[in-house]
Amino acid sequence: MFFCLTEGDEIGTGATDDTEEETPTNQMAGKSPNFCVLLHGSLKVEGMVALVQLGPDWFGMLYSQADSKKKSNLMMSLFEPGSEPLPWLGRISQLGPASVHVEKMPFKED
Repeated sequence: MFFCLTEGDEIGTGATDDTEEETPTNQMAGKSPNFCVLLHGSLKVEGMVALVQLGPDWFGMLYSQADSKKKSNLMMSLFEPGSEPLPWLGRISQLGPASVHVEKMPFKED
């Protein structure tokens, strides 16, 4: 199961209810960044997707999708199970930076 907060959700402001004790854990809750919120923000700003592996030969992607001008969600789409869910992409397990596989770029650098 995958759960993340959307941009409009509140993420621990450090404010407490009258019935809740003010403990060090409660005080720090609003100060530690939530990974899902950080990931969502960076994917949204950069306009990118993140490829994820959910299990052996099971992949998907995370991306930001806007519902309106004020609200966007972190979405996860799953690919068909298998080693090549997107035939035009090849084996996802073999993806990596081009610099690892290519010693010299095929074009002239300035």
